[in-house]
Amino acid sequence: MVWMRRVCWWSVLMLSCSEPKPDSTECETGFSRGEDGGCYLDGETSQTEDEPEPPSEDGDLPDDTGSDWLTAPENCIAVDELPSDPLKREMQSSVTGFAHVVDTIYNEQTDRYYVAGMPALTEWKVSETGLTETLRYELGATEHVALMGPDRVAISRRGDASRGGRVEIFAVDEFEELATIEVRNAAGMRMVGEYLYVLSGSGAVSTFDVSDTASPVQVHHLDGLGNPWDIEVVDGYGYVADNTQGLVTLSFSDPTAPAIVSTTMGVGGLQDVVVYDGHAYGAAGSRGVEIFSLADPSAPESIGVVEPGGGIISVAVANDVLWTANQVGVAAIDVSDPTNPVVMGTQETFSWAMAVTASDAGAFLAGWNEVSLFAVDPSVAAPDAQVDLSALYFPEGTTEQTLRVQNSGAATLSIEGLSADLADIELHVDQLTVAPGEAAQVRVRWLGSGDLEGEVCVATNDPDQTIQRIQILTSNDDSSVLIGEPAPDFSLYGVNGEYYTLSEQLGHPVLLVYFATW
Repeated sequence: MVWMRRVCWWSVLMLSCSEPKPDSTECETGFSRGEDGGCYLDGETSQTEDEPEPPSEDGDLPDDTGSDWLTAPENCIAVDELPSDPLKREMQSSVTGFAHVVDTIYNEQTDRYYVAGMPALTEWKVSETGLTETLRYELGATEHVALMGPDRVAISRRGDASRGGRVEIFAVDEFEELATIEVRNAAGMRMVGEYLYVLSGSGAVSTFDVSDTASPVQVHHLDGLGNPWDIEVVDGYGYVADNTQGLVTLSFSDPTAPAIVSTTMGVGGLQDVVVYDGHAYGAAGSRGVEIFSLADPSAPESIGVVEPGGGIISVAVANDVLWTANQVGVAAIDVSDPTNPVVMGTQETFSWAMAVTASDAGAFLAGWNEVSLFAVDPSVAAPDAQVDLSALYFPEGTTEQTLRVQNSGAATLSIEGLSADLADIELHVDQLTVAPGEAAQVRVRWLGSGDLEGEVCVATNDPDQTIQRIQILTSNDDSSVLIGEPAPDFSLYGVNGEYYTLSEQLGHPVLLVYFATW
């Protein structure tokens, strides 16, 4: 919008380069001809209040803090009276000796939670004293965990340079490994009857007869998937969360030989999926959670997306509450009406929130090195403020940036205060009350020069996080390239094996993928 307005100003300047022609027509009643030939209210000799001022000598737009921008109280103090928070952390415990946690599942028969990660598989229970670790198997890296009965679990590993991918079956009551199955790039799994279905990140699903858990037998192999990550099996159909194909539906009419019957690509690839009450919910990363109707279970139909914030990587559901993990924290969503999901609340975790499972007790969250139990009260409505950036950068020549404050809650959000700990920072907002699902824009103007390093503080009536602070700076270190600045030139190989140089891609979109392996 600023760019468009600058273009308009240049147009005005260009048009005014020639001498104006005299206008012989009479001005309307109450208006008089000005020196420049224009008509103005009687008593005025220049621009009317409705006309914008010309740009300043340095080319910046004039201040426009009129009706479009509001000024919040210049303070950053916690609100005295806050609404009740519907989402609460009931219990939390550190997972000692872990490098990271990546998956979790709940065993309703034994009331136990299993957590897979690096370097172990652990079992947890809820006691009067909190969350207690009851078992630990030092297995190295484990990525997915699936139930095979009250006292049997399967874990999968993608594999690495030293060993291929595989699935291992354990008797948790006997502390014993029962069997190992070689599966390339093993991912999510699901046990149905006497069969264990194992996804391969390479694009396949393998079927194993595990009627004798100590001697699994492969009975089928199906190709045709993209990059499958997890699977749910309900009423004769399997629903695969596929990173490249979206939601892939399998028919289990013959449980020994599942077959692909449909692929539903909605907003994008999926990383996790859960089925509940005739609907599938897919973790669609930064796009949120995609909701699919299973009115025709063989051909799911996308009916909408709910965005609780962040990049959703794990989903679980119980008692009409959809739970999500997005690395930053957990969210609770009311899905009693799947066509109108309502975000009830979000809460940041102490470490990266990697996976979530649900039970009658609430949500069990597996973090990078923690486990937590959350509960939500659907009868309580509260606002939930989410600021879209953790830092604002002002590269050389930049004088204005914008913050977006999203209300992801179920009640009206009030912006109670805006302040900066630096001189020459001017703050305005386009609205002081934000309806559920809407967002306020906070304009941050820097009127100074030189280096900038400080913070902006936003105070709201969010009961979980009433004060949020955002860094403002010109750079974070001498070597950093800031948002809006040209990237340094470099060359590297693409996934197709060709050698690319960034400067040669000018005018074309470039996608850089950053990742880590263990």
